[in-house]
Amino acid sequence: MTGWNRVGRRIIAAALITGCMGLAACGGAAGNGSDKRSQTQAEDSTAYTEEGQTAEQAQESAATQNEEGQSGEALAGAASQEQGEALNAVDAEIEIKSVQTSGDNVVEIPLFVTPSGESTKSLDELNKEAEKLQKLYDDVKDDETQWVEIRSYITEGERYLQVTVTSNTFPTYGTEGDLITLAYDKNTDTAVTNQEVLKRAGLTGDELSTYTNQAFGRAGMTGKLEETEMQGFRLSDDGAVELIYMKLRVDEGTDSGAWDGFFAYDPQEQTLSKLSFGMLENGGSASAGGSEAAGGQAEAAVEYGATTADAAVTATTYGYVIEADTAARTIMVAQGYKERPTDLEEARRSALLFEYGEAQVHGTPEIQEGMVVYFTYQAEEGGLMVTDLFF
Repeated sequence: MTGWNRVGRRIIAAALITGCMGLAACGGAAGNGSDKRSQTQAEDSTAYTEEGQTAEQAQESAATQNEEGQSGEALAGAASQEQGEALNAVDAEIEIKSVQTSGDNVVEIPLFVTPSGESTKSLDELNKEAEKLQKLYDDVKDDETQWVEIRSYITEGERYLQVTVTSNTFPTYGTEGDLITLAYDKNTDTAVTNQEVLKRAGLTGDELSTYTNQAFGRAGMTGKLEETEMQGFRLSDDGAVELIYMKLRVDEGTDSGAWDGFFAYDPQEQTLSKLSFGMLENGGSASAGGSEAAGGQAEAAVEYGATTADAAVTATTYGYVIEADTAARTIMVAQGYKERPTDLEEARRSALLFEYGEAQVHGTPEIQEGMVVYFTYQAEEGGLMVTDLFF
């Protein structure tokens, strides 16, 4: 993935942040060294005679009226500007470019277009960035042993157009790939970047990394963070920052080593959750705790061999397949294992039963015992339902 819309990766070490990649990438504390405004000379040369005090009071009254007038003019000007922006809004939308593919390849390249066919500089920049995703497919299209999945999740509002694109090359191990958010403000004809989103959230890159690390700990997630990287975001249609999409490297202390996954940070609530594809597709809110919280609720609701659960949650997880019934399309999974458990019976006692009847299966078509699978699921009244399944 490219660096056009990135906030530099941070290395976590004993809760300290290093590796800041420049002022722009770090969300820059550019204002820290700015000169403080001096107090007015009138304050230093105040006349203490009765006549002087009366004159000073008159000046203050006039200044107050002037400020109120300027404030009213500023509000009126802002309203007028906003109305003007709305009147001059670009009538744009997002389409998915048609790409001929073969095998298991999925290629969804977003394209920012207008009904008239005309474009703008900002739209051209966004489309140029989206086109770079095509190379991922071009690199593997002639290789029968590899395939790519490039999926676009579109949110279109009255003012903002947003598309978050996830991409990965398979077979893969230890990473969920990359993502990027391309966003466009129709009223101002501007692209919205990660750096701009950080400013709106009142954060620097280093602060985001620190707060993410703290939220990871509060959520009780397994392992520790090694690296953080902002890769995308979601805005409300009034421009507020709802979620910041993070790619985190997590070391769970196993022989398999660290893995890279997608998470969602809520800057308002200062919470972190595992990012699921269902959240991207539906524009749903992140529930604090992510897959760990979902796993906890599921374990509380589902005993070994049970088929029902009360918790309505969506989460992404992985685990070792202990049992697989291809006819019933169910799998018994010991979550958190990236290889065969040392004590299989102990793992079996804590394993959960998942149904994958309507799931989208990516990779090997036949699920077998002994596989390690990555999947997104929903805990519904009828059971644990897998929506996406990866090998």
